[in-house]
Amino acid sequence: GVALAAAGCTGALTRGPTASEVPTLQPFQIRTVQRELEVRGYRIAPTGVWDEPTRAAVASYQASKGLPATGQANRATLFFLGVDPDPRFNCEMNNSVDCSPQGGP
Repeated sequence: GVALAAAGCTGALTRGPTASEVPTLQPFQIRTVQRELEVRGYRIAPTGVWDEPTRAAVASYQASKGLPATGQANRATLFFLGVDPDPRFNCEMNNSVDCSPQGGP
């Protein structure tokens, strides 16, 4: 975060309609968000379902980053978590992401 702020990147991504846009996420992308939150110390299971525990963890994470605590995965939140909202990017560039529709092998 600090390096990005120093580079001026966060301001462009946390303001305006692009930052607040909430993309539709596939189950594997939701699991990625959940895993990223888990790595950051949030107690959440990577289920692939945008449930109440996920919303609460996202809202808490957003507040910790100075973002509006909506509990929704807007583009600014995804940026801070290091999750690209484009499913093609996640599947092609990140071998650790499970891209199967059901979440299994």
